[in-house]
Amino acid sequence: MEKKKIIIVGAGPGGLAAGLLLSSKGYSVKIYEKKPYVGGRNSSFNLGDYKFDLGPTFFLMPQVLEDIFIEAGERLDEQVNLIEINPMYRLKFYGLDDFNPYSYNKKFLMYGEMEKIFPYSSKAYDEYMNREAKKFLKLEPCLKVPYLSLVDYLKPNFLKALPYLDAHKSIYDVLGNYYKEEELKLSFTFQAKYIGMSPWVAPGTFSMISYLEHKYGVFHVEGGLNRVSKVISELIIKKGDYVDLVGPIKAKRDTTNMEFANARYSYKDELVHVNTPVKFNDPVSSMVGSVSSATYSPKDSILRGTNFNMKEPDRSARAQNIVLYNKDERKLELVGNAYISSGNDNISGPKIVYYLDTKDAETPTNSVINYDQYTIKSSYAKVNRESGAVFAKKADVKSIDGNEFSANQAKGNTNDVVHFTGNVKGKSKQKEGDVFFTGDKADLYMSKVNNKYEAKKVIVNTKSTFTQLNRKIVSNYMELDLIKKEVYAKDKPVLTIDDGEKGNTLVKADDVTGYIDKELIKLNKNWK
Repeated sequence: MEKKKIIIVGAGPGGLAAGLLLSSKGYSVKIYEKKPYVGGRNSSFNLGDYKFDLGPTFFLMPQVLEDIFIEAGERLDEQVNLIEINPMYRLKFYGLDDFNPYSYNKKFLMYGEMEKIFPYSSKAYDEYMNREAKKFLKLEPCLKVPYLSLVDYLKPNFLKALPYLDAHKSIYDVLGNYYKEEELKLSFTFQAKYIGMSPWVAPGTFSMISYLEHKYGVFHVEGGLNRVSKVISELIIKKGDYVDLVGPIKAKRDTTNMEFANARYSYKDELVHVNTPVKFNDPVSSMVGSVSSATYSPKDSILRGTNFNMKEPDRSARAQNIVLYNKDERKLELVGNAYISSGNDNISGPKIVYYLDTKDAETPTNSVINYDQYTIKSSYAKVNRESGAVFAKKADVKSIDGNEFSANQAKGNTNDVVHFTGNVKGKSKQKEGDVFFTGDKADLYMSKVNNKYEAKKVIVNTKSTFTQLNRKIVSNYMELDLIKKEVYAKDKPVLTIDDGEKGNTLVKADDVTGYIDKELIKLNKNWK
């Protein structure tokens, strides 16, 4: 049989409690909330690394909340950690020591506190607690029923409570029956602020608020009172219902503002589902962007979106899908035609991972990185534009001036040196004839000229081959100076010159210097 459907407007404490009770009885519950979060005044907000309760941060009479949980088949103490605050608070009065009231379950400590500051007042405290206990006993049944007509005020429970109402007096007047000291009267009447009233105006009926505070104590929830709303939401989740957030909805995280039409918090997958476009902006970085739909996990702080676009004055990004991780390792994954640009530099590929704290950009699959004057194609890469760090596998690097480098791996820093290892091949474009070199390892030294990076030297300290036109040098160590246009080889270099029909000229020496822009080879020592 189909469940009976219940609609609740508002996901504040009352709406959530009603949703919990009704869903536990088998109803299909829909809760509609205009905010992008649950809890209402019992929610929270973040300031930097800290979280604060939006409303009250302590509460009275935990048994009321416990009863709600029990009726729903749950236990409050299994869901949150309640901490009793004793002394309940500290009161300061001019010219007196601090007054630290204890709850009645520590009444002997309370007696000592009162006698220390207000001699002979503890007897009046007992009289207050005893008389207010009778008052609460009579009034509590009246507080649990609705009053829809005048007839309801003639019911036996209400008539029995009439002598205890004290509605013709103020709270301050009622407490004057027990205490003479002005400070003590204020200590037991300031609780009128809990209902937004003055103790000199609030009806004496509410004198039982301070009684309840002293009788049952003051409690704080570890993690903030907002935890209660979140726990109730999680319990409703287990029962398979959801909360609809009806907009327009505005949300904010750090300096980023988000706006969307509506959302649904699903209790089954514990996600917020947004099936309408989400627009976001950050006035600090002048960033604007959007996704066409999104899901958000409050538990893991993970946002997933589709058709992502973002622009800043000097940066942009886009992808078919994104995953934003805002917990532990903060990172942004762009999946499907992913693209990130910063100034004239950009990265494109099937997937890009951008680490928000370190500013590293990682491409776990084939990608193209356009960095300054260089284009890097690789099967995997990780670069940092700010530090210059670069790491790439199966790297193929080309510069706009025609230089080319390829290797199984490239690792280093574009501000200093990049190390190429494994099947290294290189080409330097020269007007006299392109220069080629090969080896197992090569170090490419970089320099910055007029705010542009350029290759200045290549060192190959394993067996390598240098080729230009009809000249070839094979050695175990070679330096190629791209600025001076010189090649220097040592450690058993062998020079081969192709003389065409005359055959090859083979020369050996201790070291060899070749001039790239001249048809000149200098044999330095012991040549033959």
